[in-house]
Amino acid sequence: MKRIERKLEYEIHEIQAGFRRGRGTRDHIFNMRNIFKKCREYNVDLHSCCVDYTKAFDNVQHQKLWNKMKDMRLPSHLIHLIETLYYEQQAVV
Repeated sequence: MKRIERKLEYEIHEIQAGFRRGRGTRDHIFNMRNIFKKCREYNVDLHSCCVDYTKAFDNVQHQKLWNKMKDMRLPSHLIHLIETLYYEQQAVV
């Protein structure tokens, strides 16, 4: 897992907080609150948009994910391990 995390540090944009060690969505909430306060303080208009990606990963095309991991040159044994975890998995909500 450490190898994947190290590799992803270079692939994920630096402002991404979710799914990053030592960062989280709370960091973004804190930053947004500070921005809102400053805009109010200086009487600046502010428009924001929040998108709920709760179901975003329900439709992941696994083959594309495996190919992306190969493109990123992750070790093949790690890719195979992750593929095996997902093989014939089913979930119902």
